Amino acid sequence: MAFLLLTIPGVPNLSLKNTEAAKWQYCVSLKRSEICNVAVGAAFVSKAKHFPIDVVPYLPADEFPGGKKNPHFKDKIQIAIELFDNALESFDFSATSFDSWYSSNQLDVTDKTVITNYLMPWGIEQCFKELKDTFYLDHYQVRHINKIERYWNLCLIAWTLTYWIKQNAYLAKILLETKPSTFNEFKQAINSLL
Repeated sequence: MAFLLLTIPGVPNLSLKNTEAAKWQYCVSLKRSEICNVAVGAAFVSKAKHFPIDVVPYLPADEFPGGKKNPHFKDKIQIAIELFDNALESFDFSATSFDSWYSSNQLDVTDKTVITNYLMPWGIEQCFKELKDTFYLDHYQVRHINKIERYWNLCLIAWTLTYWIKQNAYLAKILLETKPSTFNEFKQAINSLL
């Protein structure tokens, strides 16, 4: 069984003063209000694996001329619906969770299955924890939201490439074949994967 998990991670950053879309708002990772950028993220989760699909920045209404009436403004639910529709075209999943909302296309499941499935969001939490702790999703040094989004996408690409190498044991295969001993030889072995 595979899930599409949607979440709203806050991305705090010490240098957010004067950064586009950074506002005083609730930051889930800190469990308090803080100046942070907020995004809507999507991840694919099954019992065997999890991986991030997309992260879309949320821009508060006051970032747009005319606020919520501006046709370019999207609230978090609208962004989540777009991510859902995009994922539907590419992935086969049987249930969706968005923050505390859960839905499934399986109507004949037991209560235990529903509860087990409802608890699956650990996968998206794990994805964003890895993205923040290992790939520094929250360490960007740019101010404009389109550049922040590019940085976040580079983090997703780095995470995906690392996950792919790990899942397929490619690094172990290359290291066993080439037996690198210097830093430069390790670098060349890793470059041969790309």
